[in-house]
Amino acid sequence: MKEIAGRFTATLSDATVADRRQEMRLLPRPLYRYEIPAGDVLDGAVFGFTTNGTNPDAILVVELDAAPVTGAPQWKFGLAGMTTGGLSVKFDGDDVWSKPSVTGTAASFDTWTFFWHDPK
Repeated sequence: MKEIAGRFTATLSDATVADRRQEMRLLPRPLYRYEIPAGDVLDGAVFGFTTNGTNPDAILVVELDAAPVTGAPQWKFGLAGMTTGGLSVKFDGDDVWSKPSVTGTAASFDTWTFFWHDPK
């Protein structure tokens, strides 16, 4: 799974500074590893991408699905943004996922920020 995760690249764009883009790095270890032998998921891991430090700005989930229809296990992935910045993700150089920068109502606390974005 780590080898598959390493084939993804991610870029963060800053909504407050025009044309500012940062290449993200894959955190060296999965954030979480899971196995559900009774379900369709044979194995899975949650990885993080970051621009600074160890707080992930994007989450990558890689799973091995039993794929009962085809009979052969199949690798699948999912992505989620954890930042207000825009994100673009590539797999082996091909665009596979993106999200635009968002602004929203923000509440700042001593150690973290909570925001809500209403896409209406």
